[in-house]
Amino acid sequence: MNLGPLINSSSIDCQPGISPDELSLYFRSNRSGSRSSRDLWVTRRTSKAEPWGAPVRLGSELDGGPGVSSDALSLYLAADWPGGIGAGDIWMATRSSVLAPWGEPVNLGPVINSPSDDGHPDISAQGLALFFFSRRPGGYGGRDLWVTTRAAEAADWREPVNLGLTINTAYHDGCPSLSADEQVLYFDSVRPGGFGGHDIWQAPIHPLVDLDGDGTVNLKDFATLAQSWRRNESSVDIGLSPLGDGVVDFRDLAVLVAHWLADTSPPIYIQWLGHASVKIWTDDVVVYVDPRNLGISPHDATVVLVTHTHGDHFAPSDIARVSTEETVFVAPPDVVASYGSGQALAPDETLELVGATITGIRAYNTNKPNHPRANNWLGYVIEIAGRRIYCAGDTDVIEEMKTLEAIDVAFLPAGGTYTATAREAAEATAYFRPRLAVPYHWGDIIGTQRDAEEFARFAACEVKIMARGEILGSTEWGTEFSLFAHWALDEEAGVLVADSAGSADGVLSGTPYWLPAEGAVGGALRLDGPGNYVTVPAVLNPSDGPFSIFAWVKGDLPGAVILSQVGGANWLGADALSGYLGTELVGNGRRTGPLWSEAAITDGDWHHIGLVWNGAERVLYVDALEVARDAQGNLSGSAGDWAIGAGAALEPGTFWSGLIDDVRVYRRAITIP
Repeated sequence: MNLGPLINSSSIDCQPGISPDELSLYFRSNRSGSRSSRDLWVTRRTSKAEPWGAPVRLGSELDGGPGVSSDALSLYLAADWPGGIGAGDIWMATRSSVLAPWGEPVNLGPVINSPSDDGHPDISAQGLALFFFSRRPGGYGGRDLWVTTRAAEAADWREPVNLGLTINTAYHDGCPSLSADEQVLYFDSVRPGGFGGHDIWQAPIHPLVDLDGDGTVNLKDFATLAQSWRRNESSVDIGLSPLGDGVVDFRDLAVLVAHWLADTSPPIYIQWLGHASVKIWTDDVVVYVDPRNLGISPHDATVVLVTHTHGDHFAPSDIARVSTEETVFVAPPDVVASYGSGQALAPDETLELVGATITGIRAYNTNKPNHPRANNWLGYVIEIAGRRIYCAGDTDVIEEMKTLEAIDVAFLPAGGTYTATAREAAEATAYFRPRLAVPYHWGDIIGTQRDAEEFARFAACEVKIMARGEILGSTEWGTEFSLFAHWALDEEAGVLVADSAGSADGVLSGTPYWLPAEGAVGGALRLDGPGNYVTVPAVLNPSDGPFSIFAWVKGDLPGAVILSQVGGANWLGADALSGYLGTELVGNGRRTGPLWSEAAITDGDWHHIGLVWNGAERVLYVDALEVARDAQGNLSGSAGDWAIGAGAALEPGTFWSGLIDDVRVYRRAITIP
């Protein structure tokens, strides 16, 4: 809600910072009474139940912040006042009590401030960490987020540390704000993947509980902590918060126990840079594959991998943009010879580097001359922190793919012409079943969004169609990206039925009622026969390509329909005599007809049912078991609204009697083993 005309003016009012007791709100404004366009103002209230008072001006030429200490006695500011060190500095004002006026701000000095622009400070609740943005050397481009820490409030601040590639990008990242519990860092960024210019992002802060770095919290970590008991040892100071409290004690032990036997492998990030360019990184390792057309110069690469000599993959000028003096260049022998230096790698060879293992995988054409097998050109499997990412390079679907194992993410070319087509690349995922597949080699030179979408519909695994520049962390690799509609049916009241995965929200008809605690997955919806059903907008056209529909049902009325297209076909229902699961969704051929199983679903028990069309066959599932399958090379197109719990004609005898829960629609064929 808008704070109203007493706080907001017809001028600029921005960059708010609230005191920990929530009784003082500081902000920047150029309102009437200001001496510059960047004045600091404060509004106060006597309690959280009272309204805010009239704002009072505190000072001029404020560049960012402010950050207020937890005792409200220190105020951290950013400004380019005279006497500073750089283009913008961080200053601190103090006062003796919350009723006393603020003293003259003091520059925090050259340990924190640099000749570059430093701004928007935010102090942690314990006062032991100060976050800010800076343009100083050692960053990754634009503004970066940095932090300085101290052992106690009376101690000196340590040399600031860049928050690293987990948080920072080659774009502007700034304006940090730490949550009161010190578990989440909020900040603004113009990185790809947002919704506009400056977007607000958040990142969780996790304690570094794996003290010996072996990937598991166990007795070794306990022994490491015990060796520093009652000492100020920052490497094992993990409590009260991830920032520590200056002494190793029972608080640190409590944090360790809370994560006992946890897998602490660091997160891995992948970024599609367009066409066939990919960036893969964790805190200590940055790998580029075929960097090209970057437009920025981050100079952050640990390793650069090039697949072959073609100019849309081998671009020395872009390699220079990401490389440092320590960067390792790896490529097939002919690429290394052309580049003039580097580590040559042959198919099936493995190179062990600090923090990464690189294995060369053949990449070649089987039915076109562009990429001969004899050239020994490569794709790569990159293993970092136990995760394995496969970048296939320019290739068709080849026998070597069948030997791949334990692939977490596979980048597969889907543009066709010079590589596998979208359908062929999708079929390749059945060979090695990656956890996630990403189509690439499209959208630039060759291939379109439609190719990527076709790949996603026919792949045998979960697929993410990434936007150019989009970043995906390993915590998201298990996400159901192909989930197209999801009616959880967990509402407690009302007539609206939310689609949590898309925009196909439904409406109740008749008098169904919600059962928030009686579903198979959370709540459920009870339908009591005639006139009771849910109408939702059309979600997909069955003729467009593979799809899957799953739902939980509990009913006792044979002949009832679970899902239909109004005026069209009954997609899922129970046979009128036996209660067996079946579908009447058919194709255009003469020999098409309904598909019925011999699995009853109207026996009064919960059943998880499914209909899958993989582009060639219809498959029915009941309780994770395949119960019917037949050939069906196409399905008739239809675009009408859907009815959940009623037949296509809404005729008597087709209304579901019982419970329905957790209806999910996927735009790909889900294979249940």
